[in-house]
Amino acid sequence: MVPVLDEAARVLYESETRTRLHPPARSALISVFESKHRVRFPPSYRLFLKWHNGWERYADGYTLIGVTGRHTSQALADIRQTVEAFLESWVLTYGPRSEEKIREYESRGNPANRWEANGQLFVPEKVHFATNFNGGLRFFDPERRRAGGELEVVSWSTSGGTLARYPSFVDMLREDLRRLTEEIQADVRRRAP
Repeated sequence: MVPVLDEAARVLYESETRTRLHPPARSALISVFESKHRVRFPPSYRLFLKWHNGWERYADGYTLIGVTGRHTSQALADIRQTVEAFLESWVLTYGPRSEEKIREYESRGNPANRWEANGQLFVPEKVHFATNFNGGLRFFDPERRRAGGELEVVSWSTSGGTLARYPSFVDMLREDLRRLTEEIQADVRRRAP
């Protein structure tokens, strides 16, 4: 997948910036991170962290957090800022945060967004693992637990709401690889004489 991401940066965005996978994180550090941040990653993301403690310049400019490191600190700060902006806007519209208001908000459909037709997501209560540093987040939805403890992944943006949903982290990786490969091939065809 790394060669495809580097090729996508070069062909689609005319950038020589390379993707960066970080060295493995120890299981103990993963557990400490989860405890400190009161989250529980699904098994596929925990396995990813055991292989790579985060991924800078992943697809579409996202950084996937690890459990340590500057890239993780920067991503977590941006995620916090984005979530706080969501919450400030939400409170202006719906009033002080309460479980009842959150349930009501999430039960409302958004006909302008096919991914939110049956309900909107209250972003602060999700398990965030990626940011594009421009209002885009990817997070796990604990309300949508799959077999084996896997969680649905949501791609979300401050400007567009839910942009995509994937059954799991592995499905997200596969879909991003497929989509980027198609985009590269289309761009190469378009540029061909």
